[in-house]
Amino acid sequence: MTDGKGEAADPALGISLELQYAGGRKVVFQTFVARETPQEGIDAILDRLNGSADRAEAYYAQEQAKRQLEVEENAQANIVRRLSEVEGNIQLKASQENRRGGYKPSVKDEMDKKQAHDTVEESRRRVKACKDHLDELIRKAGDRDGTSSAANR
Repeated sequence: MTDGKGEAADPALGISLELQYAGGRKVVFQTFVARETPQEGIDAILDRLNGSADRAEAYYAQEQAKRQLEVEENAQANIVRRLSEVEGNIQLKASQENRRGGYKPSVKDEMDKKQAHDTVEESRRRVKACKDHLDELIRKAGDRDGTSSAANR
């Protein structure tokens, strides 16, 4: 390859990788390689570019993941409160009932209680999934001082 003005350069392959992240951020990676570069060499370059892109994406996705976790935790608190209300209503009815064999909750009360318990369990699963996702993003993003995360070493 020559750099002189007007002289022909050896043909090269151009590689461009454009990514869009949260918050409207964009990045474009561009490089050139010799046409004779073996596939393994091109794959290595793409792996490096995509590794950097994935790390940056994980960094920028953390804020949204934190907000989603907060939403799920708030929903879980409301669901637990609802379960307490259902159980409280059943206890209130039981205390007002003067039956000889004790109070037996109605089918509706039992269904409400089961549904509330199921919803609490689902909510716990969702909160755990959000926490796991956030932890994965933090791990994947690595350190922002330029060092790579364990996933990229």
